Amino acid sequence: MGRELNKKTIQRIYDWIGTKLDSQSFYEQSGLDEVIKHGQFDTANAVFEFGPGTGRFAEQLLAQYLPDDTGYTAIDISPEMIEITRSRLKTWQKKINIIESTGSVKLDFSDNSFDRF
Repeated sequence: MGRELNKKTIQRIYDWIGTKLDSQSFYEQSGLDEVIKHGQFDTANAVFEFGPGTGRFAEQLLAQYLPDDTGYTAIDISPEMIEITRSRLKTWQKKINIIESTGSVKLDFSDNSFDRF
């Protein structure tokens, strides 16, 4: 019987990976470049990121593409990744909201809370 992929298992994996995740960023950067190219982030009001990892993409958005008054919210299941992201984004701490996921697929935000997901 295989191991169940539950919240604790996922947390343990990502807590272990931690900052090592950035060493593999070259695999995803071309895709993120496409998201930036077509995402019209210069007109965003509120951005939501599901699983920010180490916050590398959020840092790029906040530093280069998002207007100063744009809010950024993210949800992650890994306490380690949340801490890494918060630390990386401390420059923007007044406009970010990083939340630990309960593992539920339901997000507790009202409709139209975000214009970029």
